[in-house]
Amino acid sequence: MFGFNKNILIQLFKKNYNICPSKYIINKKLEYASTLLIETELSVTEIASKLNFSNSSKFSLNFKGKFLYTPLQFRKKYKELK
Repeated sequence: MFGFNKNILIQLFKKNYNICPSKYIINKKLEYASTLLIETELSVTEIASKLNFSNSSKFSLNFKGKFLYTPLQFRKKYKELK
């Protein structure tokens, strides 16, 4: 579509954003997930499904890697701060 091969596009993306495209997309999904945890009552499973994670365990593992809390811990901490 762009006239470049996939590897060239990945290299250009990494050069400009200092992160590979797949990690960038996961980070954006996790940021949105944090908003959903704060602003909705959706379950972790529903959020994982909504954001196309293969299962809630993988979602929780990725979420904890970024935010240092599981999704439920994150939601609880936010509610305590309110």
